[in-house]
Amino acid sequence: MNQIDKNMAIGKKERHLPKTLIGFNFTQFQDLLRSSGDESALISVSEARLIPAMKKASDELQLASVTLSALRMIREFREKVFAEIGMKRNGKFYYYTELSLNGSEYPNYRLDGVILQVISDKIKDAAIIEFKGPKASVDSEQIEDYIQFSRKNLGINKIVSISSEFTSGSKVLPYELDKRLTKNFNVYHLSWSYLKTLANLLLFDNDENIEDEDQVLLMHEVLEFLEDEIVGLKGYQSMNSGWKQVAADFKNGVQSKEPILRETVYAWHQEQNDMAHILSKHLGVMVKTSSKSKSGNLEKMLDDEIKSLKKSGQLMFDLGIKGSFSDIAVIADFTSNTVSMEVEVTPPLSSETKSKGRLSWLYKQLSKCNIKNPDAFEALANDIYIEVKQKHLRNNVKVSIHDWDEILNRLDKGRDIVEFKVSYQKNLRKAFIQPKSFVNETEQMMLNYYAIVVQYLKSWTPPQPRFND
Repeated sequence: MNQIDKNMAIGKKERHLPKTLIGFNFTQFQDLLRSSGDESALISVSEARLIPAMKKASDELQLASVTLSALRMIREFREKVFAEIGMKRNGKFYYYTELSLNGSEYPNYRLDGVILQVISDKIKDAAIIEFKGPKASVDSEQIEDYIQFSRKNLGINKIVSISSEFTSGSKVLPYELDKRLTKNFNVYHLSWSYLKTLANLLLFDNDENIEDEDQVLLMHEVLEFLEDEIVGLKGYQSMNSGWKQVAADFKNGVQSKEPILRETVYAWHQEQNDMAHILSKHLGVMVKTSSKSKSGNLEKMLDDEIKSLKKSGQLMFDLGIKGSFSDIAVIADFTSNTVSMEVEVTPPLSSETKSKGRLSWLYKQLSKCNIKNPDAFEALANDIYIEVKQKHLRNNVKVSIHDWDEILNRLDKGRDIVEFKVSYQKNLRKAFIQPKSFVNETEQMMLNYYAIVVQYLKSWTPPQPRFND
């Protein structure tokens, strides 16, 4: 064998799949990639492109390519997403679609997306990204297969699913995985609505703006693509099919079947996160949801809320708005077909301000709401209520805003007012039991309540302490 043959033999021998990508030399990794027409390459990938050549705009691979390209090109967008999925910001990042291992026992496995973090020519971290189109749900078995595939062939311990399914955070999954498989493995989930919300917030005039003007234009274009009707990534539009049955069961005093209740509570989670994204888009600040259940596990959370629904006939959650004086509590009551939204307002608590003065303080704020939007406020007024909490009393006084003059007569004169609740409570009647109508009515209620009432309210803050002279 001559020297040339020896060198070729050595080169051929050295071309083998690594046991793990993490820690592998990136230059060697690139050598394993298939170039155009090279069927002998051990790893097959495509580079993510902002304008991929594909047949359909809603194609999952097109969504993958555009989203990964946006992460590559727009620093602020990348940093927001990386913070959600536990990836550090240092080093260089490489974005691929359609990764498959031709030299493995799983040559037919094709990963939608892979992000590699490279430092000093070493792959330090990586994430597998599973993309789903507008009408597809994440398949838990597929994710479990990818976990096992990654353990055996890639050494990557991070998978991110992206779909239209809403969750309250990236660590809350809309599917259930075998806990034995996820030990020492990180699985995250992001919804398309959440990614669109991030994009919208980065384009608002706030302290999180995109600095580079060209990247601002890119973010606009990416957002236009994701929000295009042809792509089909719409918000949540209808409650589950069993919603109507649960409403009928409560009316008839019948206990709904467990699967229907679970499906209904899960649909409620989808709706609450959609409401958060809608409000975020209007306000330009992040709005997050929090369940009354304290569990961070979705299945346990659903169990807790099913128990609460059976007991009270209500579903509820809070909308937490960055910089706001109060969360907005949202309550759907199956026993009365009503939806309520309320904020807590703290009155002046100084010893000089008595109950009458605290009521006058709130009345001035509500009058401001009326002055700002007289016609709109009048349209809501029949459904606005004031609840007064007094010190050391369990039962609060609640009256319609039209019965304002009755509040003082119903109060315990010897106890101070410590808190107000201003609520918008509407009987949706038949619209409550219709899955699509419920979503439309509730989301419009939320926008009206915030725009006409909440944004003009505030809580009292005590004055800054002063030196004693």
